[in-house]
Parts: sequence; C-alpha cells; structure tokens
Amino acid sequence: MGEGTAVTPDTVIGYVGNTGDVQPCSFHHLHFEKRVNGATVSPGQLQACIGARLTTYPNELGRSDWNAVPLWSSIRNDGTGCSSPPPPPRRVANDANGDAVGDLCFVVGLDGGRTGSGRMEVHCAFGPSFNTPGHYATPFAYLNRSTSRLFFADANGDRRSDACFLTGVNGGRTGSGRLEVHCAYGGGFNTRGDFATPFGYVNTRTAKLFFVDANGDGPADVCLVTGVNGGTTGSRRMEVHCAYGPSFNTRGDFATPFGYLNTSTAKLYFADASGDGRADACFVTGVNGGTTGSRRMEVHCAYGGGFNTRGDFATPFAYLNTASARLFLTDANGDGPADACLMTGINGGTTGSGRLEVHCAYGGGFNTRGDFATPFGYIGTRTDKPFFPFANSDSAADACFLAGVNGARTGSGRMEVHCAYGGGFNTPGHFATPFGSHRTATTWFALQ
Repeated sequence: MGEGTAVTPDTVIGYVGNTGDVQPCSFHHLHFEKRVNGATVSPGQLQACIGARLTTYPNELGRSDWNAVPLWSSIRNDGTGCSSPPPPPRRVANDANGDAVGDLCFVVGLDGGRTGSGRMEVHCAFGPSFNTPGHYATPFAYLNRSTSRLFFADANGDRRSDACFLTGVNGGRTGSGRLEVHCAYGGGFNTRGDFATPFGYVNTRTAKLFFVDANGDGPADVCLVTGVNGGTTGSRRMEVHCAYGPSFNTRGDFATPFGYLNTSTAKLYFADASGDGRADACFVTGVNGGTTGSRRMEVHCAYGGGFNTRGDFATPFAYLNTASARLFLTDANGDGPADACLMTGINGGTTGSGRLEVHCAYGGGFNTRGDFATPFGYIGTRTDKPFFPFANSDSAADACFLAGVNGARTGSGRMEVHCAYGGGFNTPGHFATPFGSHRTATTWFALQ
C-alpha cells in the first residue's frame, strides 16, 4: 500500500492477529500506524463507510485528535452502499509543472531589471533534483512591485502553479478602477488571464493580501484580511474578504471572531490548520515582544469556509523573535493539518546543537512538539533564503534554503538548494541549480 492507493471492500490491507506490537490490545486486532523516517506520526483523517454514509475518524468519535480517542473505542466500516473515488493527487505550492513536487521558480523583469525578451520572465529549476531548467517569457511587460503584489499559486485549478500579480495596490491604478488579477498560467507561462475583482484598491499597510484556496474547490482565491495595523472594519473585527478563483468575480465577506490585529507582534498566515482542504486565517502571537495569556507562543485560527469558527492554541514554545528565527505554517509530518514550525540558528541566533534546527508544534491542537537538529550550519537570510517546500515525493514538507543569492558564492558557482527532509529533518539533499546568483532587488523568488 502507498499514498493514493485505491481500495475496495475486497482489497486486503492487513490481517488480524495478536503478534508484534500488541499493547495495550492483547487480543486479536489489526494494528495500523503511519511512520515518517521511522518516527510514528498521526495517520490523519481516515475515511470509513457506515451504511450509505461516508464519514471520517476520529471525528466520528467526537474527537479531532487520535491521541484523545478513548481506549477500546470501535471503528466501524461496513462499506454498504458507500463508495468514493481514490483521493486526488496532493496540491503542492510552487509546483510549476504539476508533478506534485515543489520547484524553485523566480520572476525577473521587476523594478527596473531587464530581460532578454523585454517582458517579465519566469525561470524554474524543477524538483526534486533542481537540475532541470525551464525558461519562460510571460505575456506581461515589466512590473513594479511598489504598486503590485506577486504570487505563485494554482489560479485555474489544473494543479500547476501560476505566476500571478495583483494591481491596484498602494496607489497603483487599473483600467477597471478595481483590484485586478493578472496570471501567466503554469506549464509554459505564455497564456494569460486578466480579471477585475469585486474589490476596490488596496493599501497593504492596513490590509494583507493572500492567494490561497479558501473554499476548498481547487483554484486559488484572492483573499484580503482587513482590520490590521490600525485599519478599521464595519464589524469592528478582523475580516476576511475573498474573490474566488478562477474568474475572481464572485466574492465572500466574513467577519472573524477576532479583534483587530497588529502584525508587528503577530504573524498572519493562511494555511490548512484543520486538514479539511480549505485554507484558514491563522495568526501566531507571542512574537517580537508581544505577550500572550499562556506566556507561550500561541496559534489562533478562523477556519476556512465561513471564517466564523475559531481555534485557540498554546504551543509548547516560548516567545519568538523573528530576527533570529523563521516561522512557517506547513505540514511537516505529512498528516494533513498544517504545523507551526520555526527554523532557528538564523541571522546570528544560536542553537543547542550548533546547527540549523527545526522545531514544530503539530497541527490539530498544536500542543505536541518535535525538535530536530538538521545537518546544516547556521545561515543568514541576506544570502540564504529559508523556505518549507514539498521538495520530494513524500507527504511531509521539507526544511530547505536557497544559497548563492545577492552575490554570495557557493561551491558550484551557482545558486544551490539544500534540504533537510521532513519527518526527522536529519537526511540532507544538496543540489546545484542551473542558475547563477540573482539579486532580490530585481528578482522575486517564489519561496513558500
């Protein structure tokens, strides 16, 4: 059996017995567990059929976490009249060619930078080896990032990331007089889509923009969070407003359960914290001098769909300073829900191991931690760019960094990707890309 394997009621997946790891169940049973790099992790949501009803466990038992399921609980699966197609391939950020592995892509022709085609260009080193290049001239002219925002996301739902930018930002004007979306679609990046959203112009000081799948239908949506950094809203709460892809002309407006937010002491993210396939609006508090009721770093989420249901979690971690650590919300153990992970040993910060380290509070309840020393030394973000892609074919995100940026030298003389693979983060991967050094002043790196 493997990821994505389709089963029927007649498929043998294991045999009932009482050998091997049988505690605390000493009687005959079928033992099922999931391991990543030898470590036991949560198997995530398991589907089962009860009569004609498709359900998921442990939700069917009134629990969201397998660790909270009472001993001797029964899982029922009679399979009568219930069937579902095999799960679709996972959706991966920065997957430019649709093979379910993250790619290293960057955009040039920005902020005065020139290109050979005279247009905005996309260049990719395709994962998992990052040694095969792709070079693409988009249909768009050069771009100024002061009045636009760039994103890499699957805007049309074909499982390939698209190079999209939003105009009508920070004083920039558009033909429609509204916030607009312009995409060069992944694959060849030579086909364009141009859309006027239902929203007016946006100032990113008091509204934060995201390109995520907020309703779980596949295509990414343009969402903005208002009630941030002194901005006010009609509900007097933090609000989420989305223009739904792929046409971006249908809107959803939601008041979250949270008050206004200051992003200097709280970091705002969109990630699937619940594992239901919809991006949630989450923020992390206890950051950069901000305090919390638990005196620990906390995660607070308004769950996608209606954004009116909240989850509040105290992590096992102390307060965080993002000058010497980087914070990510990603699925580090491959069980579905996003985890709150931080990389330490950055920009002069030290660690107990003397190496770059990964520390995760695992999604669901964010109260279980994992602490890992990677094979890598300390890094500095001026010349090394940390990111958390799905860099290989397994289901866990990997701790990677891009080296050789802004004139820094590497052993290969090219930009390089170095990864500590998710699960235990102790297995390294070292890759020289086909590209020379690029400067972030005129290059935008699609690093998730």
